[in-house]
Amino acid sequence: MYKKILLVVLCGVLLFGVTGCGSDKENTGTNNDTEKEESKQDIVMTCTASSKPENEYEATSTTTEVYTYDNNMILKKIKVTCEEEYSNEERADSQKSIHEDAVNRANEMEGLSGTIESKSNTSFVYSFTYDLEKISNLDELNIGLSEYLDYSTHKFDAEKYNTEHFDGSCVIE
Repeated sequence: MYKKILLVVLCGVLLFGVTGCGSDKENTGTNNDTEKEESKQDIVMTCTASSKPENEYEATSTTTEVYTYDNNMILKKIKVTCEEEYSNEERADSQKSIHEDAVNRANEMEGLSGTIESKSNTSFVYSFTYDLEKISNLDELNIGLSEYLDYSTHKFDAEKYNTEHFDGSCVIE
């Protein structure tokens, strides 16, 4: 129930921000359409969630997802950052190695990049950035968004995504 109320409030704020923040100034004709589009602010939604391990093999983790939309609500960029802390160094090293391989593969793809950084012997932070304007074939990425992202238009159904998969909080900047 709480998630639905939060989602309705977020959607209302987003709708208000998109429709209520227009300029009352009359167009003087000095800017072309491209310049007007570039001057409008992007809309950024940041979602954060934390999880506790259910067993000794899982990590305590904090995930932050940042969605950047243009002023027409077309999703432009996604950045996912995850900090993981394991109960022992061996498990942390094993998992970090897996994420290092994924980061290396990401950095070989156009429009996709990744980073990984050690925080301690048992924790590390990794992130992936998806620049949807540069990725030619989103279907090949298999990033788990296929149910929520219309690949032909880059329209992203954040409400459905958050309702079904995100157990945290989201803030629209």
